[in-house]
Amino acid sequence: MSKRSKDEVAEELIAYHFRIEPGMVEIYRLDDPDDAEAPIRLLEVNRETIGTDAEIIPFGFAPSERVPYSTVVAEITPGELELLLGKGFPRGWDPRTARRFSRSQSAA
Repeated sequence: MSKRSKDEVAEELIAYHFRIEPGMVEIYRLDDPDDAEAPIRLLEVNRETIGTDAEIIPFGFAPSERVPYSTVVAEITPGELELLLGKGFPRGWDPRTARRFSRSQSAA
């Protein structure tokens, strides 16, 4: 039985989030895919999420059978993304250095 790679699991998780969240605009993967110990970190831009005044509020999830890696997810609105691009992101959450996924990429 082969274990799915962190990269495979992250891409499945991203595709799943696009499927279940119709307001999801884009998702940024902020972790190091080559660091097996680091959690999968996703910054999700969702039109339908509740705004937090451009505050990044991460939620952590322990590994599970379906997602065998620790995961950290934060959601912001498109407007909050624009605000944060202007004023700056908390350390480690800047999407300009991340891998970006769009709905069209995940619609396979």
